[in-house]
Amino acid sequence: MKPAVTLRDLEPGQSAEVVEIASSDTGRLMKLSAFGIVPGSLVTLEQRYPACIVRIGETQLSLDGEVAQEIIIRAE
Repeated sequence: MKPAVTLRDLEPGQSAEVVEIASSDTGRLMKLSAFGIVPGSLVTLEQRYPACIVRIGETQLSLDGEVAQEIIIRAE
């Protein structure tokens, strides 16, 4: 099993399972969960710069670096 890293550590095109959201900001946690970014979900990084673009199912989402750093994942 690969170690857990942050979403920012993925390479574009890589997919990973979300393990944890390391944030104490309740509003941020609610917004991320509304988009399906919750522990157990599968995300694919499409772009890392200038913003992290991720795909969750058929949804594409842009995240700033601070938010991406709080999403702990396990790469496939």
